[in-house]
Amino acid sequence: MNGIIDNAEGLEAIKRKFGKEYYRTAKAHYAAAQLWDIECNEHGVASARKEIALLPKGSYRAEISLARTNQGAYLIGLNASTTTGGFGYAPSVWNRYGYLDELSARRSGIEKLMAYFTKHGEKSNSEIIKANIRRVISTLEEHKTPQMELFF
Repeated sequence: MNGIIDNAEGLEAIKRKFGKEYYRTAKAHYAAAQLWDIECNEHGVASARKEIALLPKGSYRAEISLARTNQGAYLIGLNASTTTGGFGYAPSVWNRYGYLDELSARRSGIEKLMAYFTKHGEKSNSEIIKANIRRVISTLEEHKTPQMELFF
């Protein structure tokens, strides 16, 4: 996969070393943080991150949280909600995938958000919800490639 770092092997080795409840061990979080070369809190959540809201305030929410490692890679977190549910997670040292640049991370996050909203729309019997989901997906599609700002 282009633009992606897969740390599955390193993370699995840490999990084996610290055992079944690795996620409760500060030393395991520290080891995973070293693997990614990033600072984290006592729960393995990246300390510094940039929050990007992709939808205007309203009934639907889509946000990406980006954490830059000391090596310049990015870990992502997502937050999505509809009128009936949602999900979310912060960028963590336990993320299997990292991204070589911010744009790759952003696009991956948007793809995951689009998949969530698509699935939500497919489950609904409401034409209003389906129309709202189509608008959300259209807006997210526009965010996949940010527009260049003009400087005068």
